[in-house]
Amino acid sequence: MARRMWRAGQSSGGAGGGLRLSVSGNGRYFQNQSGEPFLVVADTCWTLMVGVSLADAKQYIDIRSSQGYNAILTNIVAFSRTQSGPRGTAFIGGDITQWNSSYFDGIDEIVAHAASKGVIIFLNGIWMADNGGWAGGSAPSNGDMATFGTMVGNRYKNVDNIVYFIGGDEQADEVWNPIKAYADALEAADPAHIKTYHPRWDSYAQTSGETWLDFNAFQRNDNTSPYLNQETQAGYALSPTRPIFCIEPPYDPNTAIGGIDTTPALNRDNVWGTALAGALGIAYGGPIETWNIGNSTGGVIDTNALDRTAAYETGYAGQILSQYNWQLLVPNNALVTGNQGSGRSQIYTAAAPNGSLIVSYVPTQRTFTLNASGLSTTGTARWHDPTTGTQMGGTQSVTAASGQSITSPGGGDSVLVITA
Repeated sequence: MARRMWRAGQSSGGAGGGLRLSVSGNGRYFQNQSGEPFLVVADTCWTLMVGVSLADAKQYIDIRSSQGYNAILTNIVAFSRTQSGPRGTAFIGGDITQWNSSYFDGIDEIVAHAASKGVIIFLNGIWMADNGGWAGGSAPSNGDMATFGTMVGNRYKNVDNIVYFIGGDEQADEVWNPIKAYADALEAADPAHIKTYHPRWDSYAQTSGETWLDFNAFQRNDNTSPYLNQETQAGYALSPTRPIFCIEPPYDPNTAIGGIDTTPALNRDNVWGTALAGALGIAYGGPIETWNIGNSTGGVIDTNALDRTAAYETGYAGQILSQYNWQLLVPNNALVTGNQGSGRSQIYTAAAPNGSLIVSYVPTQRTFTLNASGLSTTGTARWHDPTTGTQMGGTQSVTAASGQSITSPGGGDSVLVITA
């Protein structure tokens, strides 16, 4: 499949500003060491560290980087603490406090390679689903989890391109004591890196008051209502204010729970709905051959599984947004006052409060009415094709007034960007 590649380093706040991320002052997005906004464009590859050789892991990162990704979501081990891969097991005898040095040296090498490509590693310790991911067994003791958290924090506290997530496909209250032991110890050893919790769905209550929680994350591995934009809106409205991120979206093409398959069109709706509902970035989950790499591919990389339409189009969304001051956007679907649509046909809109920018994702071709009275001056409208990342046609003027009649181009979906 021949497609135009786009380097992740072009993303706003890329490698040129450093890869040690922090939360912005308004609590809505990430920024790099230079204070530049960093739009996360993440790929899901849970078994990258354990499932394949170092060479294949590096190749995987190279491919995703070329497609526009600047983050990989993965684990020290997944989905079993006793799993053996090309570098053996992570732990000696399954004891999470006894590390196989060659295994962790390999992780260090993969993380360093990602940094060379401008890629952040979202790193979890051990996957906690089903009481620790041990196929019905018990999670490690609280003491072992605390020791493990200290060891992880001490090992990576001086590595810039790390963001931690904790948990893994499990509501926090199901595994709260070992999770809290790990998270508190990790925070004590490495308070500088930002952290979140990966729940089974969207439970925030258990973690909300934790001092180590820097941003909220949710999983929505399903293409039924509530859609990703609705889930993101709910997370955006939480108090206290924190960045919101869908850390596990519906996989392409088959969601983990079955049901409605993820077509490229549904993936674009998920990606753009999330971005314009106030998320700190966007995420993509490919087929099982990528998110469960090695385990589902005989221990090698399957490059065909990375070469998918939805994978490229997620990267294109990052490319389009990064051309503008996306960090200023605030969700405001009410700006479309006529023919907005509903459900999967709804137009998603966000705008900058200072009147400098309006962005709308239009899922089907139509004429609609836009309230552009908030523009600071007469605006310039551009259309982008979300299936290619390219601009569609020329520009047109938009008056700073309500009741603007807008007609989208082409026969499919499109992205309207108005700058003032």
